Amino acid sequence: MPNPTKRWILFLVATVGLAACGGTTTPSSPATAGATSTASPAGGATPGITVTAHDFGFDPTALTVAPGASVTLTFVNTGAVKHNVTATAANVNLDGDAGTTQTTTFTAPQSGTISFHCQYHPTKMTGTITVGTAAASGPSAGPSPSPATTGGY
Repeated sequence: MPNPTKRWILFLVATVGLAACGGTTTPSSPATAGATSTASPAGGATPGITVTAHDFGFDPTALTVAPGASVTLTFVNTGAVKHNVTATAANVNLDGDAGTTQTTTFTAPQSGTISFHCQYHPTKMTGTITVGTAAASGPSAGPSPSPATTGGY
């Protein structure tokens, strides 16, 4: 049986592979093709969320986590340029060259909203992590728009 690190790597490879092939994710997968993702502990497990960067937006842009949860955030850059996910309130700052994946863990506050953005494209790439239940998260925004032209950063 692979160790936990190898399992995460295998999981991430499978998730990125499904996304690249236009496949769908299963309900137990933290990656989503839609605009909203919810992370909640199952059987005491650490909830996981995945934020994917593309040129030039995030998917999803709205996520929900449980209050006080230890959350594993996976940042996948499928874009052609370097991107970043910064969530100052959660002490998260991950850089990712094109085609890379980064992971960190943070503890969600008891309530509130955590804003995140790409430090290289702060007006184009933004999102929020709502602390609470999925039912309380309300309507979600769509993925960050991708401009018709792609340029550097």
